Amino acid sequence: MGWILFRRGVLLTLSVTWLFVSVVQGLHADEAGVIDWHHKLIGTPLQGSTFLHKPVIDSGSLAFTLTDRNVLAALSLRDGAISTLFP
Repeated sequence: MGWILFRRGVLLTLSVTWLFVSVVQGLHADEAGVIDWHHKLIGTPLQGSTFLHKPVIDSGSLAFTLTDRNVLAALSLRDGAISTLFP
């Protein structure tokens, strides 16, 4: 009985170790910066909830919108970047 429990323990330890090693090797060094990107998503704007803000000197124009994810987002009209998120 003790031998069977020992074998199960060793098998479980090796399985968990293999799982972690396979996850760690998921991204190769030459792929860094190529496929490991992130997009900030705000959701779909609600109809009639978008309004423009007049720019302060050198701050650029902003469009504020409410989304279906209950987020108030400020979007830059220069480049479309998300300036501020208010979840």
